[in-house]
This record gives sequence, C-alpha cells and structure tokens, in this order.
Amino acid sequence: MATIVDDPCYPQISKAIDTAFVCRVLQDTLFSSANDNGAGSILVVSCNIKNLRHKPGKRFMLSYQLELVNTRTGAWRNQLVSGSLCKVGLGQHVLESEGNKQSSAVYIAKLDMLAWVFPQDRKLIYLAQILDIHFLKSHLSGLLPLLDCSRLSQIAYVQVDILQYLPERSCMMRYRLAIDDPVNAIQIVKVIYGKNYRDDSGSGVYAVMQQLAPQLPKTAIPLGYDAQYRTLWQSHLSGFPLEWRDLETPKVSELLKNMADCVTRFQGCQITTTATYGFRDIDEQLFDTIKAAEPHDRLFTEQVTLWVATLIEQRMLLDCSETVIRPLHQDLHLCNFMVNENSVCLIDFDTVCLGDPLADIGSLIANFYRCGLYAGRAISCIDSLVNKFLRYYQEAVTWEIDLPRLNWYVAAALVHEVMRRTLRQRQEVGLKHIPAHLELSKRYAGLAIKERANV
Repeated sequence: MATIVDDPCYPQISKAIDTAFVCRVLQDTLFSSANDNGAGSILVVSCNIKNLRHKPGKRFMLSYQLELVNTRTGAWRNQLVSGSLCKVGLGQHVLESEGNKQSSAVYIAKLDMLAWVFPQDRKLIYLAQILDIHFLKSHLSGLLPLLDCSRLSQIAYVQVDILQYLPERSCMMRYRLAIDDPVNAIQIVKVIYGKNYRDDSGSGVYAVMQQLAPQLPKTAIPLGYDAQYRTLWQSHLSGFPLEWRDLETPKVSELLKNMADCVTRFQGCQITTTATYGFRDIDEQLFDTIKAAEPHDRLFTEQVTLWVATLIEQRMLLDCSETVIRPLHQDLHLCNFMVNENSVCLIDFDTVCLGDPLADIGSLIANFYRCGLYAGRAISCIDSLVNKFLRYYQEAVTWEIDLPRLNWYVAAALVHEVMRRTLRQRQEVGLKHIPAHLELSKRYAGLAIKERANV
C-alpha cells in the first residue's frame, strides 16, 4: 500500500493511489461501453498499484494491475495500465501536446492523468510490435544461425513472457521459440531474451556486453542490437536470480565466496566506455534524497538534510590517492546475481561504467541490509553475512582495500540508494525501515572516521 504525501504540484495524488476510486474511474473511461466497441462486457474487478515513482515537483508515475472479467464469456484476464499525473493546471496543455504526437495515451480528467494500456507506451513506441507473435516469427528468424540452428529452420511459434516493465523506460522479455528443424525432422525449443528501450541506449549496453562476454564466459551472450526497434537480444542463462532466502541455507559460505569471486572477475575485466561514476554523481544522488524526503515529515527532512551534509563533509576527508579504476556494475544487488548450482554470474549490464570498485561493494552491502530487513532479520544476522562476504572479497582482489573509503560508500549507499528509492516508491513495507537504514548509515560513517584515525 502506498503512503499519502503532499506535493503541491500534484494535488491529485491521494485520488491516484485510492485504488477503489481508480477502479471506478478506469471502468468509466477505459472499459465503458463507449470505449469497448459498444460491447460493454468488460468489468474491472480489482485494481492494485504495481509500481510507483515519485520525484517531488517533477514527476509522479505509477502502474495499476487490473483484474478484468468479460461478463458475457466469463473469461478473466490481467491488464496493466500505466499513468503519469499532470502538474496542476497543465492537464489541457499536456493533452493537446499528446494529441499532436498522435500518442496512444488517454487523458483522464478525474485523475488529471495521462494513461495508457499495456503494451502501448508513450516512449516505448515499438513495444507492441515486438510482442506481436506473427511479427516475431519472421523478425527473429535472423537470429537462428546464432542459436546453432540450420538455415532451413523456421520458427513455428513464439511464447513471450514479460519479466520487467518500467513504463516509459524499458521492458525485459523472455522469448520461447519453437523451431522446426527439417534437416533432423524435429522441433526444438530455444530461449532468448529481449530488452526494449525508449531510446538508443541499448546500443551502448550491447557494446559493453560484447566486450564482457569473452572475459566472463558464464555471462549472457549478446546476440545483437536492433536499432530499428530499439531492442537488445541476448542468450539464455540457466539458473535463478539470487534471493535472500538463498543466504539462509547450509551452503551460504560457498555462495558468498562465489559471489565475491564473481564480482572480482567482473572488476578485473578490461572495457572501453566513456561512461563514468564518481563522487560528483553520488553527491547529486544524496541531494536527490533530500528532495525525495521533502513531501514527508518536516523534522525527518531536516534530519536527512543534516546527515547528507555530514556525509559530504566526511567524504572530503577521504584519501583517494590510490583509487583504482575498474568496471562498475552500478546495480550490484542480490537479484542481479544469477545462481546455477555451484556457479554465480552477473546479469543486467545496463549501467556498466568505470569508477572506484569499492562504490559497487558499498552498494551491494547496502542491499544486503535492505533485503535482510525486508525479510525480518536482525541487523546482527545481516552483519555476519556482510562480514563473511567482505572476507572472501578481500581474499579475492589483487589490490588493497581502503576500509575507510569502503565504509563511507556503504554509509552513502544506504542513503542515496536505499532510502531514496524507498521514499520515491513510498511503500509502507519499506518506509518502516527508513530509521534503521539511517542509523546504519551513521554507524558505517562512524567506522570510516575511526579507521581513518587509525591509519
């Protein structure tokens, strides 16, 4: 459930997150008889908020997972509807602008919102096409030689599963291809993945993956980038994304060691890219955390403001003279480790760049605490896992780890990653852990000060 906050630019927020109200509005605007070719047979049974992104004063987006039933046939189905709130007084202007662009979005006056029904998307303009089965059967045939299929092979059927959809940003899909092989008179199944982007950023991701694949044999193989449809194609990886419960098995020590080795191998790769990440970027994200806190309690916002100022002041005192520059994943979270029996590899290379490798480790440690607290575990339990991982990481790397700098990165990531994301998504389950994340940030910053004094 989303928590209501005030934002003078979006006074309709309370209505937009009132799912009962939204359910009625969407029924009247998107599924009424006038909008259903006169059939009037679709009933919105339930409405849940699937994801929400709020940048105070700038943007408020969310998606609704609807449960629909056809009252004539009795068939049930799920439907995703995404919406972007209009700033107060600008609804008509936005509507006219969308009309000029021939957008698929619909203006909903009662919510002062632009909404679109998946797979339509205002910025993922080719998404609907690369979900069309008939189109895919022909379009994907060019990839068959890369999947060790003969030239005579043909795609008989395509099954598409949506893995992650971020409205107006990207959509990750899994494609199961049933392929007729006339040479061997059999039908085989191949699995590939496609990620559709709102712009041409996928070409840069493809270039990075091409460099990483020969150096990381267990990672996904880039099959190609389709510039026309802004889609990156890649091979299938066996295994499953790491979850917190995987860290509570008897084999946790082996798993943590494999994670440390996996990260070390990635950081040892050689890549060419103009993308970098450093202290200036972290400072901006810390300041963004303050903005994300502003719609909440005033006293809390003051606490965050003071703590961000303290973190930046402490950062100025760090010794960065011997910083090594390595590849950064920049989204080094548990879910981006793929586990297959005794092997571990990284996935999702959208934000790979160059920078201080300890920034990635700080991000991962912050994610350990986020996932552990969400799972209801005591901080002491999470501490034990973090310390064990760090011991394995120290043994794996070939350079000396600057502990004061690492602990500062952890302190900062708990704020600019964990707290900022939680404040933007405003889910109650996350908001209740904000005080714990803030105290952990202060603890790690204190460790950085203590260790720097002992150097």
